[in-house]
Amino acid sequence: MGSGKVRKVFVTVEVTNVNSNSFTKVRALIDTGADNTVIPKRLAEDLGVKVRDETFISTGNGPTKVGVGDIKIFLNGQFAYNTVWISDKVNKVLIGVVLLEQLGLKVNPVKGTLEKEQQVLYAVSR
Repeated sequence: MGSGKVRKVFVTVEVTNVNSNSFTKVRALIDTGADNTVIPKRLAEDLGVKVRDETFISTGNGPTKVGVGDIKIFLNGQFAYNTVWISDKVNKVLIGVVLLEQLGLKVNPVKGTLEKEQQVLYAVSR
């Protein structure tokens, strides 16, 4: 059995803007405390990601203003379109739980890996 120690989970992802097929590999931290994926402003500029909106989000340092844009991403062998927050306050890509759920992935914090998770559809009946 493992030591039970919780590990940070880092992955290599490939990202680009929604109109390009030229992907850039970056190292990303899986952040299960974040709803949305966040990318550094510099990376967004390098990729040509268009800021289509701005919003305020809550952080550990209080409210902060971020841009909102769209990317294409390859993560764990899977492809997705994803709405991201664009911030000049982060220096790495942070993968949030919305993208993990979209791809049917969960974190195994003891092994420090991503694993497939059974997705669930809840039906509402009258």
